Amino acid sequence: MKTLPAVLFLVLFCSVHECLFSIDAPGLAFDCCVDYYNKRIPLSQIVSFYETSSSCPQKGLVFVTNRNRSFCVNPEEAWVSTHVSKLDNRKTTD
Repeated sequence: MKTLPAVLFLVLFCSVHECLFSIDAPGLAFDCCVDYYNKRIPLSQIVSFYETSSSCPQKGLVFVTNRNRSFCVNPEEAWVSTHVSKLDNRKTTD
């Protein structure tokens, strides 16, 4: 009879783990920047960006490149602000 509690615990653990770590699930805002990428990313390689959730411990911006790689960057860096402005202008002219 000890297997039933073990199985229930395992099911509960897996479902909680799936909810907390399903980063790619649409509509869920569990993306937080743990560390910032320190190098400047060329503007020509960036195809999109988004802000991390307001529930994250530190503000972050995520640049997505044309190779579908994501980089957390510090939104207070000057080069990041410049890139965001240029990307916003790119959106309005398309």
